[in-house]
Amino acid sequence: MSVLFIFRFRLFHLFTPTDIKAIELGEDYLLIFSMLQLLMAVEIGLAGAYNGLSETKTPAAIGS
Repeated sequence: MSVLFIFRFRLFHLFTPTDIKAIELGEDYLLIFSMLQLLMAVEIGLAGAYNGLSETKTPAAIGS
């Protein structure tokens, strides 16, 4: 998440060095995607906690 957030300009500049509009749009995409990574990490952690408590139906319902 941190790499996507901090280096989002440089990452997109590697793939499209001449297209400024694509770099700007890619920066926005990586910003949103890096924030969603945090929420996915929380979901995975909670699913593991529920599975450890033998409550397997809850993470299956939330993840689908």
